[in-house]
Amino acid sequence: MKIPAAAAGTHNKDIVSIQALRGIAALLVVLSHCFPLDKYPETNILRYISLRGGIGVHIFFIISGYIIPYSMYKNKYQIKNIGVFFAKRTVRIEPPYIVSIILILLFAWLSAWSPWSQSSMTYKPDWWNIMGHLCYLNAFTKQPWLSPVYWTLALEFMFYIILALFYPLLTSARKAVLLTTFFIFLSLSFTRDLLPYYLLERHTVFFSLGIALFLFHIKKINLIEYAVLTISCFIVCFNLYAPLFSFVALASLLFIHFVSWIPKILWALGTISYSLYLTHAIVASRFEALFARLIPGLPTSVKFTLGLLGCIAFAAVFYYIIERPFQKISKNIGYKKASAPAQQP
Repeated sequence: MKIPAAAAGTHNKDIVSIQALRGIAALLVVLSHCFPLDKYPETNILRYISLRGGIGVHIFFIISGYIIPYSMYKNKYQIKNIGVFFAKRTVRIEPPYIVSIILILLFAWLSAWSPWSQSSMTYKPDWWNIMGHLCYLNAFTKQPWLSPVYWTLALEFMFYIILALFYPLLTSARKAVLLTTFFIFLSLSFTRDLLPYYLLERHTVFFSLGIALFLFHIKKINLIEYAVLTISCFIVCFNLYAPLFSFVALASLLFIHFVSWIPKILWALGTISYSLYLTHAIVASRFEALFARLIPGLPTSVKFTLGLLGCIAFAAVFYYIIERPFQKISKNIGYKKASAPAQQP
């Protein structure tokens, strides 16, 4: 059953398509981290997707590149609002992230004491490593993350910092300033060996694609300029990544441009996508251990289906109990009304 944009609570078709794209990206990441399908033949579509599902992370980067500056634009962001911007993003993102860390530690401790555990070792957490997750310091110390998705949150936060500082230049009324800022940002894609660890690096190209889409949608650039910016991004992407990444990035942009309705299931998945992103590895590993211990002969297809449904169910509960309340608080943190239009550099 399909629903129009209005039925989903918004009249903006771009937000509807992005909501669906979030759900798709989250599913791809879940498939890449969980439920190994190595017993399936190489031609099986699920095995193919699971081996390449990590590309869902880069779809999230494109979405952030579009939706974060778009939100700033709607709120008439100015550099003096930087504190409000980070307050909104911190309240929205950090509490679910911290709770997911607590859940990882709790489940690890319970597993160590469980009679089903195959290890007699007691759980001894590395507290320095755990503290390094706060403020995403592990991105710079190169300490391991407790979850395979946490490194992407560090990149997202670095993107917020860069965007908050340079948004006025990126949306300047002077086209030369705007385009120069865009291409300087895109050039960060080549800084892998020059700047601190995880400072966006080659992932910048995906954020740049989202930014180009944002600038086109708010009519800061025309169609020809949009084509030049996106083609530049695809040239960079093709040089840094396998062709599949360029294809998926193009498909994502076309999806945002042309999809104006989505199935209800995709709207629901998009709604809980952040919770699913944070918790899927925790839940899936427990399902795998449970199946191996209690039902070792369970067919792979059944394990896959039950595990995936379990991850989605857990994420839905996590969303309503943890993420949604902080989401509402974040929305209530408002920007001050500007008395006059912001001066563009």
